[in-house]
Amino acid sequence: MTKKEKLMRCREAYGKRGAKLIEITHLDGRKSGIANPKAIEAAMGAIKAELERQIAECESEEADAKKGIAETVRDWMLREHPEEASMMDGFSATVSFGELASRMMNGEDFYKVLDCTESVQREHCFGRLERITKIPYGLWYDLWLASGEGHEERRKAVLAEIGKAVKEAGGAKAQAQTKGTER
Repeated sequence: MTKKEKLMRCREAYGKRGAKLIEITHLDGRKSGIANPKAIEAAMGAIKAELERQIAECESEEADAKKGIAETVRDWMLREHPEEASMMDGFSATVSFGELASRMMNGEDFYKVLDCTESVQREHCFGRLERITKIPYGLWYDLWLASGEGHEERRKAVLAEIGKAVKEAGGAKAQAQTKGTER
């Protein structure tokens, strides 16, 4: 169950059940309660507002990931890191984050895929791939280190770790974001 689904279940449960007493456990272990209906109503309103905020945040992250996988790396880089523009003369104008992920998973070197030479650009892109796919930055880094000929066994091991990360990050949704990017 995803975080969003858990939050939505809480929202539904609070809406159906309501509350007559809020029990508080203090840092020193003492317990006390709030039974005042107006105080409970205010507390439940705050809880509902926070649930709504967190659900909206999850939806925003989902929309960003869907948009992000299809976005060209160059467009994103120029928008989010304009200070890099002077170092992007040969940078590919057509490679999307989905294509970058796919080609790296197939053993291609990050720098060759994007025709770039700057390590800070690689760092920015791996951070973005982490946010889009929920695959940790370190695994994108390890995949890059395992690129090229002679690193097939290492790449297989990293791809297995990526598979585990996809499952932990939400299973089908995270996998769908990288699915179709494989060749």
